[in-house]
This record gives sequence, C-alpha cells and structure tokens, in this order.
Amino acid sequence: MEVDPMSPSPEGNPARQSLASIHEFAASNTYPELQHPRALEPPGSHDYHPGHFTCPLFFQSLGDDSFRSESPGFHWQYELRREAQRILPFLYLGPTSAARNIAFLKEAGITCVLAIRSNHPSHEFTVNADKAAAAAGIESQHVKVEDYHELGRTFPQLVRLISNHVCRCRTHSASTLPAEKKVLVFCETGNERSASLVIAYLMVIYNIQMHTALGHVQGRRLCINIDFSMRQILLSFESILNAQRDVVRVSQSPGKCGIYVADGVKRPHAKYSEDDCDVEMGEAEKPAKRQNLDLSCNPGL
Repeated sequence: MEVDPMSPSPEGNPARQSLASIHEFAASNTYPELQHPRALEPPGSHDYHPGHFTCPLFFQSLGDDSFRSESPGFHWQYELRREAQRILPFLYLGPTSAARNIAFLKEAGITCVLAIRSNHPSHEFTVNADKAAAAAGIESQHVKVEDYHELGRTFPQLVRLISNHVCRCRTHSASTLPAEKKVLVFCETGNERSASLVIAYLMVIYNIQMHTALGHVQGRRLCINIDFSMRQILLSFESILNAQRDVVRVSQSPGKCGIYVADGVKRPHAKYSEDDCDVEMGEAEKPAKRQNLDLSCNPGL
C-alpha cells in the first residue's frame, strides 16, 4: 500500500504514527511528581543515626509547620529565574543576584546565604554575596567543589550545615539571633549546583526518592537544570541513604516508630529533651554574623 507522506492521519503516515507513540509514552510514563508536584508534609520519622544529618531536636524545635510547603501550581514566569524561590519555610533557592539583593534578604528574613562555587578563580567574585550579607547583618558561607562528584561527597556536611543553622534548640541558637532562621542556597544561576544540594536536602529530610525531590524543587523553581551526570550522582546518594536507613531499622526494636537514638530505640519527635542535644559545639557550628567555610578541604565525605 502506498503511504501518503502528507497525510494528517497517523495511520497514513509512519512519521506521525511514531510521533503519536512518543507523546502517548510521555503522557503515561516517567515520573508524575515532575508534572504535578504535591504539597510537602512533615516527615513521620528521621531514620538516621543521631547527629548524622540533623540535631536530635531539629524537628521538635522547628515544629510541623516548618516542614509544610504548599503545592506551587503552575504560575512560572521567565523573569522569575533572576529571583529566589521558597522551597521550604526556612530554605530558599536562587541565583547570585538574589543573594546580593539586600532588600530581598531583609524582607524574606534570610539569616544565612550559602554559596556553592566551582574552583574557577572567577567564582571568588561572581558567586559571592559577602558584602550583601555583611550589610544585612547575616551569615555568609560558601563551599568550593571541583566538580559534581565532589559536590556529591559534600552533601552530608552541607545538609548538616543547613539544619544546624535553622535548628532552634539551645545548642544551635543564641538569644541574639532571630527565633526563625532561614537559609538561601545559591550558585551563579541558581539552576545547577545549588539546586542539586536543595534536592539532596529534601531527599534526606523527607525520606523521598531523587525524582520526587527533583519534582518538588522544579515545581517551585521551574528553570533548574539537573543534567544526566548530576542525576546519576543524586541517584547514588539515594542508594547511600537507603542503605543508612536500612542499617538503622535493623537495630531498632520492632513495632516502634519515630527517631533512632543511641540506645537502639526510636523516639517520636516530641520525646526528645534538650539534654539529648546538649553537646559542645565546634567553631563551625557556633552562631556567627559572618562565616566562610571552605568545605572542599575536608576529606572523607
């Protein structure tokens, strides 16, 4: 049978038939979270060794509302790429231009800006918000990474850094600082390195898979660009998290739920007391107005 190449019907045109199959596959497959990100709800438990990612009082000190984030809907505009978006009530993601916007920092209540830089010499200046942070009276921290693999190795330390900054327990808070603290994570564009860290943070805090976390972040900042190599690193991080949770669960008493502690029993968030977190802080964890950390020099992550 002779095929009419101009036929608008898929049955009469193999190319159109193939294209129709692709659209059908895309509509019925892949990851629904990327298309319809749901609201984030407080996690039921945090199944990691105490202090590995968060202070034992982290969830209790912040309260459930700090971990709720409404579904963003679809109201993205191209100009919003130059601004920072709220991912969680205490966590923002954006470009360097947003981190240098003193008016925004004050209005949003940002108390720490965290820069994710490469080792390129220009990033000392182009991915830098120290002056704006000093003018706003807030902390400024940064990490240098050679490549995506090194960024992946720093995920645990950076997750702890964010969590310890916003934690309101007496170990990580001071009376001179605001009760509510917020972190703005940024890189040059706010679309790649910094976005990858925020995705990793959601994976840890909410016990969710990489693609689910990616969907939640992209639903709030549509312009992020997580390429194949970075996705593979995030998937490897997901496997590590799964293994760590499995180890903790094996050591728990059956039928319990909550947070794992050193005695092998999980407690609900509300069962923690200040004494569980009353440990001496290192210099990197003490509240400060301005602090720059070169985390790339710390091996073993």
